[in-house]
Order: sequence, then C-alpha cells, then structure tokens
Amino acid sequence: NPDTVYGSYLCRGDLSPQHCSICVTNMTQFLELQFVKTNDSFQDWYGLTDECTIHFANHSIYGLYVKDDVFLPGPADIPGEYSPNMKEINDSLTNRMDMLISLASNSSTKFVTSEVDVIGSSDHEKLYVLVQCTPDLSTRNCSACLKEMYSNFLSCCGGYSEARVIDARCMMKYDNQSFFDTSNAY
Repeated sequence: NPDTVYGSYLCRGDLSPQHCSICVTNMTQFLELQFVKTNDSFQDWYGLTDECTIHFANHSIYGLYVKDDVFLPGPADIPGEYSPNMKEINDSLTNRMDMLISLASNSSTKFVTSEVDVIGSSDHEKLYVLVQCTPDLSTRNCSACLKEMYSNFLSCCGGYSEARVIDARCMMKYDNQSFFDTSNAY
C-alpha cells in the first residue's frame, strides 16, 4: 500500500524512558519538517543522533539489516581530540570488541556497555564503550551490523579520544569520559 509508512526507533539503552521520548519526538518533528520542505516521495528517511535514531520507510523494516544503510560520522564530525595513544586505543578496542559484539547480539536488550583500560597508555587512560542494536534484529543481523560498524569505526574514527558510528539499526560509541551509568558495565 503506497500510503503505509513503517517506522522504528532506537534510543540508547542507558536513557530514561522520558529522555528517549523527548529525543524521538524531536527527531520525528525534524523529519516531518524536512519531508514537508522537500515534498518528496521517499524510500527511507533517517534521523540519527547520539541518543536516538529513527527510520521511516515505505516498506517493512522489522528485523531487517541492510549493510551500509547509514553511516556517521566523518572525522570532521568527531568532537573529540586526536589522542596521542592512538595505537593503544585501537588495540584496546580491538581486544574487547568481539566480546562486546557477542554480548550485545545475544542479549534480549541488544545493549551493552563496558569500561576498557587502554593497554600501554602512560596515563592509565580508560575508555567507556557502548554497543547496541535495535531489539528486533536477530542475533546474526545484530552481530553483522555491529561488525560493519566496527570496521567503519576503525577507518573513520580510530585514535580519537571520542568517537561514534551510528546506523539506523545499530550504534557504537566510545569516549575517554564516562557518558553512561558504569554500575552495569562489563
């Protein structure tokens, strides 16, 4: 039916329901304005922030993962500074990422956070890492999405003190400053 619109949203798993609702409402209003301005017919429309993602489509998107669907950011979009511990950051993330992808993919919430010690860092740097998929993705599709995100992560953002990669179906972020409740981190 050409008049049917399918939609999904994903809020970061550590956000309160109220915070999530505000983010989704704001993003939906923004996308509605963009749609009205362009008066476009659409295949897929996305709204992506650090806190929530929204995906509207003219086809069913439930459980669907499409490789290279959406990708953020380029290095110019990264607010963090390039770290002098670039190699150590990349090595530490790589050492931990397979486990985090597996944990997130196999959990019912498809969400996991972790504190990662930067191995070999002279100043005992620590990274705070979040990985997440939309809960409707299968274990296999969540894992594939996160692995794709991580490969993009290394090429666009590796070595920065803060970085994020966001897709309509999964997200990955790290920072050298805590940005989530660490009491449940791995």
